[in-house]
Amino acid sequence: MSPPRWPTPRPSSRSLARKRSCARMRSAEISPAAAIRPDFSSHSHGFRPGRRAHDAVCEAQKYIQEGRRWVVDVDLEKFFDRVNHDVLMGRLARESRIRGCSDSSRRYLDAGIMANGVVVERHEGTPQGGPLSPLLGNVLLDEVDKEMRSRGHSFVRYADDLNVT
Repeated sequence: MSPPRWPTPRPSSRSLARKRSCARMRSAEISPAAAIRPDFSSHSHGFRPGRRAHDAVCEAQKYIQEGRRWVVDVDLEKFFDRVNHDVLMGRLARESRIRGCSDSSRRYLDAGIMANGVVVERHEGTPQGGPLSPLLGNVLLDEVDKEMRSRGHSFVRYADDLNVT
């Protein structure tokens, strides 16, 4: 016989709306620094202002027209589920423009997940579906972009999908 499950109070729609609007405000605070930085890779197209999937496809087509014949398709499997909070927080701490948002970002990352009516603690990954997750993912994946550039690769990245020629 399984142990009894205690009912967990469901958050009111008002508290959910408050959490959602707080996430939007944090995204707006970080967005100018993280998404429009001059050193942010021009080959990164996912979840950035003024960039879209069509731009990534056009850049990939340009590489084909230049005569590149081989493409390595990289998909970082379950990237958003496996983001290491400490590594991400360290990256945010190095960003002088983002530094003020680190406390609220940590609380956002540590928020639990409700699964089958039970709140489960989270120690890795980013809450998906919110406005802050893709932005934090881009901050972390900027390291991948810099490594690709340092090795002289031509590449196109959209969120956690990467094509290297």
